[in-house]
Amino acid sequence: MNGALSNGSAALGDIAGVDRDEVSTRAKPRSSSMTRIALLAAALIVSAAALAETTSAMKPVAPSVAQAPIAKTATESQRLDLNSATLDQLTMVNGLNKHLAEAIVKGRPFKSVDDLATKKILSVDVFSEVKDHFIVR
Repeated sequence: MNGALSNGSAALGDIAGVDRDEVSTRAKPRSSSMTRIALLAAALIVSAAALAETTSAMKPVAPSVAQAPIAKTATESQRLDLNSATLDQLTMVNGLNKHLAEAIVKGRPFKSVDDLATKKILSVDVFSEVKDHFIVR
């Protein structure tokens, strides 16, 4: 027997006649493959969660009046009351942005739709574009 075996400190590489560096590099692919499997499992879990969230977000939502912009001309029942319309309802009117809608809310109460122009809340151009969307009750 060789000296390494007799003192009980022989390594596996010494017994098989394989260099110690070669033994240590053989063990690395095992831990590397375990890491790859763990990363793959984590990626699958994240992908499954993202897919579930995407499919729930794709469910159709019932359309509401406030979601769609109001058409160019509104019928009598579709017209917004200038004195009670919310900021969100006002911003849905084509031609009005949030700033103009806030100005309308601050300018209340109105006696007629024409007050938007006479109180100089809206310019003449904007007023002529949106006046058919409003009513004062």
